[in-house]
Amino acid sequence: MRKLQETNLKYARLAINENKPKEALKYLEVLLNKNLTREGEMEVIALLGKTYSILSLNESCSDNNNHELCEQYVSSTFYWYEQILKTTDKEEIFHQYTSAELDRFYENLLTRGVNEFLDENFTSSSFFFTQAFSINNDDIVSCRYGMISNEFDGNYIKALTYSDRLLELKYDSTEVYESRAFYYEQLQQPDLALKEVENGLNKYPSQFSLIYRGVGICVREKWYERALRILEPYLDKNPFDNKTLIATGMVYEQLGNDSKAIYCYTRAIIANEYSFDAYFNLGQIQFRKAIQQQKLLVNWTQLKKKEKYKDVHKSDIKKTVKFYLEQCELNLRKAETLDAENLEVINTLRSTLVLLNKSKELKRIDDTLESM
Repeated sequence: MRKLQETNLKYARLAINENKPKEALKYLEVLLNKNLTREGEMEVIALLGKTYSILSLNESCSDNNNHELCEQYVSSTFYWYEQILKTTDKEEIFHQYTSAELDRFYENLLTRGVNEFLDENFTSSSFFFTQAFSINNDDIVSCRYGMISNEFDGNYIKALTYSDRLLELKYDSTEVYESRAFYYEQLQQPDLALKEVENGLNKYPSQFSLIYRGVGICVREKWYERALRILEPYLDKNPFDNKTLIATGMVYEQLGNDSKAIYCYTRAIIANEYSFDAYFNLGQIQFRKAIQQQKLLVNWTQLKKKEKYKDVHKSDIKKTVKFYLEQCELNLRKAETLDAENLEVINTLRSTLVLLNKSKELKRIDDTLESM
């Protein structure tokens, strides 16, 4: 028996050195359940772990079709190494060797995962990180890579699993909350996505990326009041933050509150005189209001008979139209200087000038009629 033990171990070592793990398995499996010396038994188990680790990291494991088999190789590697760690003392050479081998195997899985990720093979990358996670789920680096690779692979449920573990490990950076919000959005669960944003903002109330992730969710879902609840606390502390003022103004526009929208855009211009969006959005509101008043003039013959307009004078409506058009022109001219090729600016400005010239012409005709 001693001769069989030494012969098979010799050939198994040789096969491993020549990178022939399946051949090594044949020699090692013969020795299983044999009456070996303790040193022989420990070496058989150690070599089994080494053999399966080589199979786990074989190039074929990058192929999605082989992932199930390769997962078994990883499980076998961990199983055999654990047998030694459980049955030896920390001071023993076999324990120290096996512990080092297991650490090396774990690092190799991570390395393979990173390499696959860099090659944009995200399914394979997530596979290797998953195997590493099965060995050590306390490693923040492994969890982060696992989360990101599964995100890129479109496996959002699995990415959430990794992010759960990151939060358990107290790695609760804004990145995790933003990612979790994104995953829930992709899974068509906007309520849960917004909840993640709120959780993040409770810890990082001034984090821009979280704020705008939340506002984006609210706008897409038409939850405008909830968007304001995200924006206003930050605006209270930073009353002249240009970007937030513009975002708040746009939300107020969606709520139909043009007065507050105009107030926000005006403050945004005070904060930054080169704010294209503020000038353009102001011009758009003023153009829209001019059109609304212009419609009153077109239908004035019928409208003036109604109770609602009994105290309204046509001349006041004309003045209001003129005022909005002139303000619109001023703001769009500013926007044009900041982006001369913006078609929306060009078209709205053109329409504004047409209406403004028309109102001037109508005023001239009215003045002529009154003098006759």
